[in-house]
Amino acid sequence: MKRWLGLKMKIIVGVNDDFEQGTSCKPHVIVYGAGKCLINHYKFLNENYFVEAIVDKNKRGQFGDVPIYGLEYLDSRTTQNIIIMIENRDICMNIANMLNSTYGIPRANIVLGVNLVNYSDEGNCFKVGIMGCGGMASYMAIAILNMHQNIKVQACASRNQKKADEFAFKHGIEKAYGSYIDMLKDDEVDLIYIATPISEHYVNMKQCIEYRKNILCEKSFTINEVQAKEIFMLARDYSVYVAEAMTIRYHPIYTILKDILHNGTIGEVLSVYASFNYKVDSLERIRNIDLGGGALYELGVYNLNFMVSCLGYDIANIIAQCDKFEIGADVYLMLIIQYKSGKTAELYCDTRCSGNNQGIVYGEKGYVVIDEINNPVKLSVYDNEKRLVAEYTSETKEPGLENEMMVAKKSIEEKRIECFECSHEHTINIMKIMDKIRNQIEIFCIGDYK
Repeated sequence: MKRWLGLKMKIIVGVNDDFEQGTSCKPHVIVYGAGKCLINHYKFLNENYFVEAIVDKNKRGQFGDVPIYGLEYLDSRTTQNIIIMIENRDICMNIANMLNSTYGIPRANIVLGVNLVNYSDEGNCFKVGIMGCGGMASYMAIAILNMHQNIKVQACASRNQKKADEFAFKHGIEKAYGSYIDMLKDDEVDLIYIATPISEHYVNMKQCIEYRKNILCEKSFTINEVQAKEIFMLARDYSVYVAEAMTIRYHPIYTILKDILHNGTIGEVLSVYASFNYKVDSLERIRNIDLGGGALYELGVYNLNFMVSCLGYDIANIIAQCDKFEIGADVYLMLIIQYKSGKTAELYCDTRCSGNNQGIVYGEKGYVVIDEINNPVKLSVYDNEKRLVAEYTSETKEPGLENEMMVAKKSIEEKRIECFECSHEHTINIMKIMDKIRNQIEIFCIGDYK
């Protein structure tokens, strides 16, 4: 599926070779929206397109030398290549559906402006394929689009072609596949980002490796340790890069935390506390353990990664308590974990409610507070008198996702099959801890019996 996209300040005309050229060699377009997005990006539009008119639901008049009309302008125009200049993607999608149903403008003739103005140069571009077209896939697509690091989403795939088409349209992706295998056959794709249900990760990764595709797979990596070990063995056999997309392992705030703990700012670490809660209990994939659902797989994995970042893996004992949905997954999970050194961790996660999601590291001389363990903005250091000693902030909105992709790109360019940030050994150790917890609370799924 070829789309008429502007790739880094230059226009590449794909499907629509029927642009009204007139006296200008630039493609003729109508812009929808006369607000802030248009103001911010009009220079780009003017350099690359001939803007015939602007239509807006409420505004009339002029924008520079371009007239602003109401929507009725669309009824009599032959030039109907539309660029929607509105920042919010969901609103853009609603407008695109309206333009299609009310004015008969083909979806292939409509482009979201936020996709055009941010696109990377194709020169030596690192091209990503997204497997699965759900919420997490959208976060990654937007993160890549905003990176400006010579990385682009080349393709997306769903088992449903319509869903893949809609996802591709929303995020300005050139190719949309209704089959995972068809995307894996695309020679232009350098890496597959897997954002399918956890229960599917093992099979999806095996398929990727069979087609020699590098992999960045969402958490939780697999259902159990056995599956993870097999995937990493195959990665070695086929010389394919494989890593878990666990944001904690790539986030710059955690690099700062590691330095603080190493240099003894709070003295010897004694214990950690983490609470990570999101209200997601209405979702089928959360309630059903056979889909890799439940508090542990969805939320608790973050708590465990936070814990081992501070205390390591040398665990002596685990005490776990949970309640279960009717179809098997854990609703919430309370953990007290004791280390052989005597250090402890208290971890809680819950799918029924949202919380502040803080992580705290307690030491002999003070303590560290991370405001949100999965995507921290601020790290604060206090002494034993509760006085603020130091504070660090993260400047970007989604640094974990961006860093995951940058690390993958760099590792693949260096011909490595794993990264230092989230090594195969680390992921296996996390899966091993999760297996012990599941055995104790008797949470099992189909993947455990294959």
